[in-house]
Amino acid sequence: MALQDIPFWKNCPPVFHIYKGVFPHAPDSYTPWVATNIHKWLLGVISILPLFFEKGDLMAENFHSPDGLFDTSHNLFHLYNAYSIPSGHHK
Repeated sequence: MALQDIPFWKNCPPVFHIYKGVFPHAPDSYTPWVATNIHKWLLGVISILPLFFEKGDLMAENFHSPDGLFDTSHNLFHLYNAYSIPSGHHK
């Protein structure tokens, strides 16, 4: 589940017991704009590599399974979560 402009509390997004939250690390003075929640079952059956960029408005995740994903023979899936921030604006 891709999340955007989420409410952070103490630099952490909301926590749900059946999901693992993934979000860019940020110092106290900066809050990320994007995050994802991944169902814990999914973490047990495929490999997931989160990718973070210099700003907290973009992240990506690579999902990999040698057996294929989503009932297909494709074994790699890329998910990008991007939040559009107007030029010159900061959170």
